Amino acid sequence: MPGKADYHNLLSNAIQHLNKRDEYIAQMEGKKISKIERKFGEISSNQDFHDKCISYKKGCAIGFLPAL
Repeated sequence: MPGKADYHNLLSNAIQHLNKRDEYIAQMEGKKISKIERKFGEISSNQDFHDKCISYKKGCAIGFLPAL
């Protein structure tokens, strides 16, 4: 089913529907930009994955490259 939806419109409707407006405003006012230096490199173990991705509690991107 094709359709277009604007992210901000969806967010606004979800906040209204869930009665979370005050929480959302408080979260946005207290939001700080993280200055954590990101570590890039090969992930070869579960500990590497935790250290480089999960411990930041933010989005993480992993690229799969062919071994040449």
